[in-house]
This record gives sequence, C-alpha cells and structure tokens, in this order.
Amino acid sequence: MNIPHPMLVSDMNNDMLEGMLADPMWGMERKRDGMRCEVRLENGKIKVLNRYLKAMILPDVIKQRLLETKFLSSDESTLVLDGELTWICKDDKDHRTEKQAGPGARPVFAVWDILLDKKDDNLLERKKYLIKLARNNHWTNSSCVEAQSMYVQETSKRRVFKTGGEEDWEGYVFKRLDVCYTSGKGNWAYRYKYKVTDDYIVIGYTESDKDKNPFRALVLGMYDTRGNLIRKGQCGGGFPDKKDDTDKPTRGEIYDKYLKQKCYWTTKSKDKKEFVFVPKKKQKAAHKFTDKDYKKTYGSIHWLFKEDWFVIEIESQKLTEYGIPYMAQFQALRDDKDIKDCVDHRSTK
Repeated sequence: MNIPHPMLVSDMNNDMLEGMLADPMWGMERKRDGMRCEVRLENGKIKVLNRYLKAMILPDVIKQRLLETKFLSSDESTLVLDGELTWICKDDKDHRTEKQAGPGARPVFAVWDILLDKKDDNLLERKKYLIKLARNNHWTNSSCVEAQSMYVQETSKRRVFKTGGEEDWEGYVFKRLDVCYTSGKGNWAYRYKYKVTDDYIVIGYTESDKDKNPFRALVLGMYDTRGNLIRKGQCGGGFPDKKDDTDKPTRGEIYDKYLKQKCYWTTKSKDKKEFVFVPKKKQKAAHKFTDKDYKKTYGSIHWLFKEDWFVIEIESQKLTEYGIPYMAQFQALRDDKDIKDCVDHRSTK
C-alpha cells in the first residue's frame, strides 16, 4: 500500500483565531520547527519519506526506538506515523538541523497522526489511538519519540496559546476533529504563527538579478546598548508588486525616495568605523569591518552613508539566537522614528 501524500496546512488570519479557540470541534497542537516526515514500520523494517515523498535518514537513536515499537494488536503489521523531526537545544527550542541547535541538542520525532489503517477514522479517533500507542511504548516528552499533544477544551487552548507566546514557540496548528485524513490542502487544517515586530535601520541594499526589481533586499542594522551598530541580516519579503490598499510602498517607490542617486561608500571610504559586524563563523564576538570582509562577504551590497539611513518596521516569525529576524517581512516605513531609537536591548551591556 502506498503512503498517502502529506496533508498541507493553510495559513490562518487573526479573525479566524478567536473562533477556533472557542469551538470544541477544532483541536490545537504545537507547531514544531523541524523536518516534516512520514515513517512506515512494516515487518521489522523502517522506511522514512520527507514531505515530497523522497527518502530521508533519521538519527540512529530515533530509528532504533521506532524499530522497537510494540503494536497494540497482534493482527497489526504495518504502521505509518506522520510527524516532524526536530532538534531540541538546551533552552527547549526547536531547530531544523543539529548544526542550528548547537552542542548538546537532542533529536526528537514528534508524532501527530496515524495513517493507513487509521486514516479512515476521524482525527479524534486517530488521536485516541496515538495516545494508547504512545503509552504502550513510553513515548514521552523526555524521549526521542513523543506523541504530539492535542488541546480541545477552550480553557486549555487559551492557556497553552498564551504559554506558547511567552516561551517563544513558533506557533500552533488547528485541525478539525471530525474530519478523516485528506491529502493536500483543505478547510480543515490551519496554522497560526507567532510574529515578532520591531524597527530596524536600513544601512544598504543588495542588487537584484531581475530587471523589474531595483533591489533584492534591504540590509538591516541596529545599535547595541554600547552604541555600536550591529548588522541584523536583511529583508527581501513583504514588498507589494504594485500599489495596493495597504499603503505599503513598492520596491520602486522605496528605491526612488531613499536609494536612487544616493552616495554609497566603498572599501576606500573613511566611514567604515561606523560599522561593527557579527561574522558567520564567530557569531559570539563582533569585529570591526575591514576591506577583506567587504570583498569576501559583502561584495554585492550597496552601503548607504549614515546621513542616508532610514527606519522600517519588520515582522518576522522569530529571532535567531543572535537577534537576526527569521523570515523577515517588510511592514511599513517609519519616518517618524530616529535611527538612535533602534536599539537591541538584548545585546550584552
């Protein structure tokens, strides 16, 4: 029997959130930041596929634990688990890879659904079976395989939703409890992602390889608490292709107003002392910007002089360990903000 194609989850908006929190027919589970995969156990063998139905490899500790799975019935010989492979670091945050999680991270396969024989049951029945299977195999939050918890009652959903925001979780997935497993997108599964909004200084921009776009991304910066400017990645998303009802400026409008016919400093400029950057290989210590750094790492960036810097509002899914916005999306120009107000108070004093 072929493994069903993974279900796809649609993004939800804030207007839908209140209704799903109050409706007992919508279950809520934590959204993990990992690699989506499906695991097929059959006759003592294991097969793992990613979301594109391509073979992938699980860490040995997870693979061995899954091979030891005890079925609930002697008649069962095949089991397909739908879940997410993630790496948990010391502060209990999810990461997609071991390298991102850092030293001491542990791999976890978070199972949230049962397929094949159970796919004709509704989600509530499949979750009940998964809970029994997890108890029978001691899949707990402290093991390398865990059953993803589903919250149904409104009070518990609101409590856990608040906790997730305080603990910097990525978000939640809301699913209809009375629907059978269905491949592809549908109106029965939605995801809600927490957002982080902050103001950043635009200190330059990167060139675009498309004729219709005057720039690829805006280079971002922030001051630390000691007054040093730290580069904070870049923002290349959230710009409308054409003028819309949101009043967001297009790339062309930003370029014409703030970037066009401006002076850009190069390796021969004397203003490099304004910059302190965090190198990729030594993220913990900032270092002075040098000619070598420019040629090796920042060659395609057009840097603005300090008097031409401006402030924009950015929305991101989360901040990395070093305060870089992840999946940054442009929200608005902030001409009312001074660049001195853009301070990263998380930086070391």
